Amino acid sequence: TTGNLVLTTNVQDSGNVNGSVFHKCCDNFSIAAKFGWAKSNGNVNFGVATKYAIDKDTTLKAKVNENLDLNLSVMQTLSKNVSARVSADVPAKGDTKLGLNLTINA
Repeated sequence: TTGNLVLTTNVQDSGNVNGSVFHKCCDNFSIAAKFGWAKSNGNVNFGVATKYAIDKDTTLKAKVNENLDLNLSVMQTLSKNVSARVSADVPAKGDTKLGLNLTINA
């Protein structure tokens, strides 16, 4: 860890390697990447994600994985106890899914 950059790695069962890199570019923008490799079957996985805070109440997020599946979301704080999120899952193959979430904290 150095200031705004975090690197993690691990090896499990002498053959599964995983890691991630997180970088907070500035107060309202960050990006991260994760990766993995399994010795047993040679499978590789990775993903890249980003988060951008437009203002104190609105955040945009996007992520993509090794299959080029894309996830996008917009989160908005409507009041102290109410927030809303609109999201879209856009797979490289298959149907796109849209979602709407309303959270009310009592």
